[in-house]
Amino acid sequence: MRKVLPESVLPGILVALLLGMSLVGCSRTTSLNINSKQTLVLDAAVLAAGIRASSPSLSRDNAGQQASTRVSNTSTQPVTLHYQFYWYDRQGLDVPPPGINQTVVIPAHTDISLVATHTNPAASQVRLYLFL
Repeated sequence: MRKVLPESVLPGILVALLLGMSLVGCSRTTSLNINSKQTLVLDAAVLAAGIRASSPSLSRDNAGQQASTRVSNTSTQPVTLHYQFYWYDRQGLDVPPPGINQTVVIPAHTDISLVATHTNPAASQVRLYLFL
């Protein structure tokens, strides 16, 4: 013989199950590690304009964490390039304050360095976005 639960008990069981399932998601801390192979992000138009760039390198000094990269304009025309450095901690979370969009005009057949410094000691990873 099968037992049937009264209808008044079912909502309570459902609430208990949903609460238990939601707490399971809080049971561990996850991190969003920055892929070391994706520290440089370029729009396709940047490549088409003749811009080449190296992945940013990191160093620490008295002012904080410093990122630098070499950017080359291989075209016969000057290129106006916009860029922004994004800083992350060891867990892959944004480190405030955020970097600001900056603009540079790179003359034809010229190499330049882009440099940014972050004073927050938690900053340990960086990603550079280049766009036109």
